Amino acid sequence: MKDKKIDKEKIENTLKHLKEHRLKTRRDFLSQGLISGITYSLAPSLFGMLKMGQALGAEGCNDALAQAVNKKTPVILIDLSGGSNIAGSNVLVGDQQGQHSYLANYRRLGLPDNMRPTNAGMVNNEFGIKFHSRSGMLKGILDNTTTALRAKVDGGIFCASSDNDTQNNPHNPIYWLNKAGAQGDLVATAGTRDSRSGGRSRIPASSFDPTIAPVIITRPEDCAGLVSLGKIGNVFNESKAQKILKTMENMSERRLQQFSQKSLPEQVKEVVACGFDTSAFTSGKFSTAGVDPRRDTDVTALWNNLGDGNQRKQASIAKMVLDGYVGVGTIEMGGYDYHGKDRVDTDRRDERVGQAIGRILSLAERKQKDVFIYIFSDGSASANTKITDANGKYRFTNDDENRSATVMLSYKHNASSRADILRVGTGNLDTAKRQIGYYNTNIALDKSANLVSNNVENLAKAVVANYLALHGEESRLEEIVGNNPFGTSLEDYLIFKKA
Repeated sequence: MKDKKIDKEKIENTLKHLKEHRLKTRRDFLSQGLISGITYSLAPSLFGMLKMGQALGAEGCNDALAQAVNKKTPVILIDLSGGSNIAGSNVLVGDQQGQHSYLANYRRLGLPDNMRPTNAGMVNNEFGIKFHSRSGMLKGILDNTTTALRAKVDGGIFCASSDNDTQNNPHNPIYWLNKAGAQGDLVATAGTRDSRSGGRSRIPASSFDPTIAPVIITRPEDCAGLVSLGKIGNVFNESKAQKILKTMENMSERRLQQFSQKSLPEQVKEVVACGFDTSAFTSGKFSTAGVDPRRDTDVTALWNNLGDGNQRKQASIAKMVLDGYVGVGTIEMGGYDYHGKDRVDTDRRDERVGQAIGRILSLAERKQKDVFIYIFSDGSASANTKITDANGKYRFTNDDENRSATVMLSYKHNASSRADILRVGTGNLDTAKRQIGYYNTNIALDKSANLVSNNVENLAKAVVANYLALHGEESRLEEIVGNNPFGTSLEDYLIFKKA
C-alpha cells in the first residue's frame, strides 16, 4: 500500500501541469506532449486502439486481449530515386491491347532486337505480370522466392509519366493507404528518410496528416525505440511501467470508452491502480526483443547481412510492417539515376531492387501474411542503339520521362490461383489486364491515353483504388482521397479484386 501511495504522488507531481483534458485520439496525445519523436510515451497499443476504435474483450483489467481491429493488407512502398528504368528491360510494356501485345521494338527501352519479347525465351510470367527474362529486377526476385510463392503473386504496370530526377513528383500515397486500412499497432506509417513521405518523392499535398507522419526507421535500434517506455518509464522502474502497459492492453471496448472520458491524471491513476495485479495479461509483442529484426529468425534468414546499410533498413521496415507494428512503410533506394552509366552496373542495381522485393515477398510467405508492394521512380531514362557493355544491352544515355512506368505487386497467401488476385472477367489469366495506359509506335508512353498517363496525383489515386479493390472497397475511393477523378470509368483503372 505504501508503494502505491508513493506512486500516485509521483503521478500527480508529474501531471500537475496538465489541465483537465479528455484524450481520445493520437492528436490529443501529441498536443499534450505524450508522443514525442518516434516513441509512444505510454502504451503504444492503447493509442492505436483509440485511433482505430479497436474492440477489446470482456470487462475487467485482467481480461485477455481479444482480436484487434480488422486491419487490411500491409503495404511497402519502394522509392527508387534518380529515374530508374522499369518499363521494357524489367517489366514488359505493350500497346493499347495490353502488356501481352508487344511493341515493334524495345530499343529506346534498352533492348536490342535479339532480345525482343517475341523471341523465344525472352518473357518470364512466373509472377503473372510479365517480366523480361533478362531483367536484373527479375533475377533478384527469383533468387529470393520459391516457385510456390510465385504462383500467389500478380501485379500491374502503369504506363505513366513523371518528372525526371526530382523529389517533386507526388508519387507516394502513404497517408491515403493508411486511411484505407493499412494500419499498425504501434505507428501508422514509417520510412527510411526524414520527409513527409518517408522517401524521396513527395506525397499528394491533400493527403497530408501530421498526426500520422512517418517515423524514421533505418536500423533495428529504431524499431526498439517504438516501444520505449517514454515518460512513464522516467516515473517508475521498468517492472512497474511494464505492468502499466500490459494493463492498458487489456481494457475492453466499453471500459476504453469510459476511460477516454476521464482526465489525463485520472486515466493514469486508473491504469496504475489496475496495473499491479500480478494476474494481468502479459505479452512480449511490444517488447524490444519482439520488435528487433536481429532476433527474428525469419528476417535474418532472408536478410543475411544486417551489417549492410541497405539490408538493415529494408529488413527493419519489412519486419515492422509484416508483423503489424506499422501500417505502411516506405523504403527509399538511392543511386537510380541511370543515364550515362554502364549497363552492367545499372542491371546490378535493378537486381538489388529485385532482391528487396523477393525478400519482402518471402517474409510475407513465412509469416503467412498478404502484402502489397508498389515500386516507383522519378522519371526514367532512354537508351541509345549501340551495344558497348558486356551484357549485350543498350546503355541508358538520357533522362526521359516518356519512358516512365510504375509497378504494383500483390501477394495473397491463401490464393488458390491468380484468379483470386486479378479482375479476370471472361478472359484467361495470360491475357488478363495487367497494364494501365500504353506505349505507342514511337516506343514512348502515350501521355493522352488516360487520366493517369500524365498526372502523378491521379496515378497515386489509382494505386489507392487498386489497394481498396483487394478488399472489395473500391467504392470508398472518394472517401479516402477526397475526390474520385475517374468517376464512372473507375473500372478501367482497376487490376486487382477481392478474393
